[in-house]
Amino acid sequence: MSALEVAVAPVVAAERAFAQAGQERPVREAFLAFVAADAVRVGPEGAGSAPAWIAGWPQRQDAGAITWGPAFAGAARSGELGFTTGPALYQGGRRGTYFTIWRRQPDGAWRWTFDLGADEALFRPKTLKKDPRLAAFGSPVPLRPQAAAAAAARETAALASRMQALGGEALAEAAARGAAEVDLVGFGTGGLVAAWYLRHHGPAKVRRLITIGTPWRGTKLAVFSRAPEAPEIKFGAHALDGLCPPPVPTVCIWSPDDPVVVPATSAVPEHGVDAVRVEAGGHVDLLLSARVYRAVQAALERPLAAPQPTIVPETAAAETG
Repeated sequence: MSALEVAVAPVVAAERAFAQAGQERPVREAFLAFVAADAVRVGPEGAGSAPAWIAGWPQRQDAGAITWGPAFAGAARSGELGFTTGPALYQGGRRGTYFTIWRRQPDGAWRWTFDLGADEALFRPKTLKKDPRLAAFGSPVPLRPQAAAAAAARETAALASRMQALGGEALAEAAARGAAEVDLVGFGTGGLVAAWYLRHHGPAKVRRLITIGTPWRGTKLAVFSRAPEAPEIKFGAHALDGLCPPPVPTVCIWSPDDPVVVPATSAVPEHGVDAVRVEAGGHVDLLLSARVYRAVQAALERPLAAPQPTIVPETAAAETG
């Protein structure tokens, strides 16, 4: 087993034991048995204390009222934190998705410390018309042909706005330092923003690009995100077409164990970049890894290829002379 598989195993076991308890005991009892004292729960009404939320449930809620199980999990190599996510089925046929963060306790037991659940009914067309909170997510209703162009423009609005901000910051930094060019280093989606900037504005003022854990072809986990750019970074999203090869020398630093970039190979463009594989564990671990920092430093210090001289044919030179 890999180091990541070893770290994830107790997290998955805890989630499965939690789910099994929910089938054998009243749901309220099962949740209280596995929740941490300082756990936070996020729901439609906002964020708050998870134990207080559970305490408000009916005393005798039926066992099996909620059925769930992990479809994907990740963990820190330290063995102290992990997460699980997957589908949930509620009594009466409602469906949803959950995301839970687990923390190992001083006594060695695992308890969940953060829980976020989303009912799929929230994303149905009828609900979208009633619930103003969902306006920012766009509509899943099939669009009329005349609306297709406007929808396509909206799909890239989040990356485009961040791209414009990046352009201004890069130019301001170059001017402040009296530099003719800057090097861009992007983490996660930040690498996509930098690549978008280069695609739409060209390489002027940019000498090279370095990305860390960037989902060049998107990530399947984007379906769980409510961020404005989530539709643009789904795996295979058209908004990501044409980013490769970048117009400047590019180094891509990635980890095969990154649980956020799914599949992991999405972090490695098919062509036009130099890929550096780092065994760094989780996504955030990439920001804390000495190996990653050394890889970034090496990429920044790498000599750029010297421009090839323009050769003028002798006949042409004679004509112009």
